[in-house]
Amino acid sequence: MTEENQIAFELDDKGMVGRQCPATGCERYFKLKPGTGLNSDVTRCPYCGNKSPSGDFLTTDQRKYAISVAAREIAGPLVKQFARSVERQNRRQPKGLIRLDVAVRYGPVPLHNYVAKQLETEVICNQCGLEFAVYGVFASCPDCGQLNALKVLLSSLETAKKKLALSKDQGLEEDLRRDFLKDALTSSIGAFDAYGKALRAHRAMTGFSARPNLFQDIEMLDTELCAAGIPGVEQLIGNSAWEDMKWFFQSRHVYSHNAGVVDTRFVDKQPTHASLLGRLLPLDAARVEKNIEELGRLARKLDSKIT
Repeated sequence: MTEENQIAFELDDKGMVGRQCPATGCERYFKLKPGTGLNSDVTRCPYCGNKSPSGDFLTTDQRKYAISVAAREIAGPLVKQFARSVERQNRRQPKGLIRLDVAVRYGPVPLHNYVAKQLETEVICNQCGLEFAVYGVFASCPDCGQLNALKVLLSSLETAKKKLALSKDQGLEEDLRRDFLKDALTSSIGAFDAYGKALRAHRAMTGFSARPNLFQDIEMLDTELCAAGIPGVEQLIGNSAWEDMKWFFQSRHVYSHNAGVVDTRFVDKQPTHASLLGRLLPLDAARVEKNIEELGRLARKLDSKIT
């Protein structure tokens, strides 16, 4: 029987219990919901991937609480037994001018109290159904080890689509609608870049350069995938979608770094748009939406290829 089975730890208002990685150098805090996920005696750290018996993941406060409970349950009966023994000795003393009575005064051992910490992101694993909470956004499941990066990306892309819907609302001012369209473009690629960083942090991607923003440059990503023996972007999504995806990423660069004004870099990459040099790049909501959908499809395929 494990420590958790012997001592019940308090759950938070969402039914979750705190856990702490036992690995030296990590020791980070997370939560999981008992009764969800796999029936396993092993837990994985969602941050560093350390895999150990579940009893090793008690938090520092939980260990102190367990020790105080054990002390109360063990020391309490011993003290009571000692008190009864002393009382019997008092009664057995012979009557006389001098009598020495010994009294035993004791109280219960105080329990170590603890409060569960608040975390930023709650996740339900698509693979095993475990409900857990972590700091940050990207983490792997403490039960099955699946990385939640794809799920976070797809959720972000759905949010980008909602911004697109607002960009079509004729009841809003034109400037505001334009901002929603631009945000849908930039935020979707930003989410794809964050997804790529999570993949590289949690999975072995041998053969790739150390370039930090690889997933912001779709053409460089295509080159490095091919060099690593993985199907490139063009192969994964097809030539037609590939050409449009290059426009999508170059448009993001213009709006993120040049206030939407077409520069020579954009023209070099998209020579058919040379007439737009020095002008504001027009964005089409339908084209942006098509590329957001394609980005999700690309991510699903990449997720199955990169291990």
